[in-house]
Amino acid sequence: MLKPRFHSRPAVLLLEALVAISLIILLTGTMAWALAEYSTHSQIIRTRARAAAAAECVLNEIRAGIPEDAAAFRERFAGLTADVQRAPGDGDWVGMTLVTVRVAAASDAQANPKPLAELSGYIAEASK
Repeated sequence: MLKPRFHSRPAVLLLEALVAISLIILLTGTMAWALAEYSTHSQIIRTRARAAAAAECVLNEIRAGIPEDAAAFRERFAGLTADVQRAPGDGDWVGMTLVTVRVAAASDAQANPKPLAELSGYIAEASK
């Protein structure tokens, strides 16, 4: 009568289990990293969109003839600062004023002058 052979099957099962657990840990880590990156980038995009909306708001107020009010801007857009520059138009735009609005984070206003949003437009107004 033949005796059944016993292979080292439990060792193979242990190795398979370790590989499966390692893959699960690797995939979980990758997913956690991807979610963290998504969160960081979505925050940056929201901040830039808010800055663009603030720049457009300031430019529209200037077009409507509303005087600039830094305190009102800080109240509406906490954490942002607006810098408005005017230059006389040239060429086809003579007689108009080029208004450039730069919006930056309030904390970066002096350390990092790079604006989050910049918007320009020609406006028919008296030079100031």
